[in-house]
Amino acid sequence: MIRRPPRSTLSSSSAASDVYKRQVYNLDSTTDYRLSGQPGETYLAPMNADNDRRFDEIVRRLTKGERMIGRNLRGFGRAVRVPKCPGGVCQFTFAELCGSELSTADYSVIAKGFHTVLLEHVPAIGPNDSDVKRRFIALVDTLYQYKVKLVVYAEVAPQMLESTRDSTLLSGGMKDTEQHSVFEIGQLVNEKEGSFQMERCVSRLVEMSSVEYLQAAHKGEEIGLGIQ
Repeated sequence: MIRRPPRSTLSSSSAASDVYKRQVYNLDSTTDYRLSGQPGETYLAPMNADNDRRFDEIVRRLTKGERMIGRNLRGFGRAVRVPKCPGGVCQFTFAELCGSELSTADYSVIAKGFHTVLLEHVPAIGPNDSDVKRRFIALVDTLYQYKVKLVVYAEVAPQMLESTRDSTLLSGGMKDTEQHSVFEIGQLVNEKEGSFQMERCVSRLVEMSSVEYLQAAHKGEEIGLGIQ
């Protein structure tokens, strides 16, 4: 059993309810890895005891109880440490994938090598976590590109992953642009671009729980795996 600290709760009327209502079918037509077809199995939130049990059950069913062995993934000139990966399924924490110095190239190696990624401990991303947000967006974009099945266990619903920002630059503070430095103006542009990218990311997370996406073939490639 994976132990997790207490987390915040969300109302059942959350804006993510449309995600939970979607059906989940065969994860990979070439294997017997399946979810049960129940709502909400590709995105679980909030973090609590009930969802702890649901996530652990999903892990058991997808891995068929196989031993979770750590491996080094090698391919295309990259070497990526995968802490848990039975067969075509791999499991990471948010900190392992988005809190470390990984790049889009590293995410591509993972996406090509595994048909399913289990991602847990996903928090709400604050305004000062721009590097973390950039990596998370890159991760989702890459998994989406290769049609990887993604199971997320998060603190909040998808539409709440980006925390509310309390910044004068984003709340009407630019009426007199001459009062702001070039750096501040550039920061505003970057914030707006980051918000657009995050909106696209959330949209893809929702799409990745759809029947059409889950039935799509994984665009994987042969990757070298070394046990360590």
